[in-house]
Amino acid sequence: MKPKFFGQFLVERGYITTNQLRDSLEHQQKAIKRIGEIAVEQGFMTTEQAEKVNLEQRRTDKFLGELAVEMGFLTPEQLEVAVTIQKNNHKYLGEALVETGILTTDQVERYLDEFHEEQKPVSSLEKVIPEGLVETDEVFTFLDVSVKIFRRMVGLHLKFGKGYLENKKVENLFLTTMVAFSGTMNFRYFINVPAHVAVAITKNLYRDDNIECDDSTMGDCIGELANVICGNASSQILETGHKLNIIPPELILKSEKPSIEVDENNPALIFPATVPLPAGYLDIGLLWESRKKERTEAETGGEEKEHKILIVDDSNLYRRQLLDLVKTVPGISDARAAGNGREALEIFAQFKPDIVIVDLVMPDIAGEEVVELILEQESDTKIIVLSGVGGSAEKILAELEAGVVAILSKPIDRETAIDAIKEAMS
Repeated sequence: MKPKFFGQFLVERGYITTNQLRDSLEHQQKAIKRIGEIAVEQGFMTTEQAEKVNLEQRRTDKFLGELAVEMGFLTPEQLEVAVTIQKNNHKYLGEALVETGILTTDQVERYLDEFHEEQKPVSSLEKVIPEGLVETDEVFTFLDVSVKIFRRMVGLHLKFGKGYLENKKVENLFLTTMVAFSGTMNFRYFINVPAHVAVAITKNLYRDDNIECDDSTMGDCIGELANVICGNASSQILETGHKLNIIPPELILKSEKPSIEVDENNPALIFPATVPLPAGYLDIGLLWESRKKERTEAETGGEEKEHKILIVDDSNLYRRQLLDLVKTVPGISDARAAGNGREALEIFAQFKPDIVIVDLVMPDIAGEEVVELILEQESDTKIIVLSGVGGSAEKILAELEAGVVAILSKPIDRETAIDAIKEAMS
């Protein structure tokens, strides 16, 4: 996962400690001038008027500038000038780190260069989607629609970083809205935003910078944004033959639920994203609902067992070809892919597939050894061997007493491959 702001980057790299980050943020906060203070300095209000506004603010939840205008102490134009001065006097974290003696100016500049290089957005949506997902096309649709709706509805250009899988919990940044889908696919689409991004989206959606941004209003706005995205995305996915039902958005506040638990067998797919705002980060993702949980015959009413499959091949072409093929085989609940033997063994240990398609020739560990190591972990695993060299696969099959149920020759024949997978499933 990529760091989301400069301070986190510095801590994760070991350049500063958590305590040093906290001290610099406190120093940064102290440097912020209040609107009332600026208005007095500019001669827009007297000290007595500013004190009256402060007293009134304690009884309401309104902003000081808004109250000052209502009470006749500031004009809207004067408030705009004061806000501009406040923004222009903002102290950046790097400045605070230098002023507190935690880092030198040279260090801040060097670390900022590293941070910006790491945060460069990926230009193509296809490149941010992890390899090996059965739902690649559907994920692309949600990302593509998210970018378009963010731009159209709230005027923000959404940029995605590389997606990753999280199998423990999703940290609630402030407000998370989820839209659930059921049907041929069961999952939840979510938008997870920090408070300042939620405020910006709400103001942009209402086209009103003075709107009162309470939790309920922000929740409605983020929920509506997610609803429109999901409605547009699902209409495209329905055209591919899926049947989907949409459940209205669910609002989850950090104060009520600091994190969202994730089933380790059903990891959340998270895409870190940015919008053109100060610290404008957020997460967008998909959380699958029990698509890989094993169910007893009593629970499924006698349905056939769902299978998980792992594809191991150093050729990206064959990995994609097989992943696309697997989508058409009924009974396959999920599929992953690995580009070498070591990656295959790591994925196998976590993913626990019951079918593995493995190429014999790979750059790090030979296919034969991969098969043996997999069968040592789970002897019931069904193995389908891929071979591009005549005769070698038969040798493997003869040497292994169990596990290998079929041999596929390259180039792969579609019908033969489907028959082999069905045989492994039976």
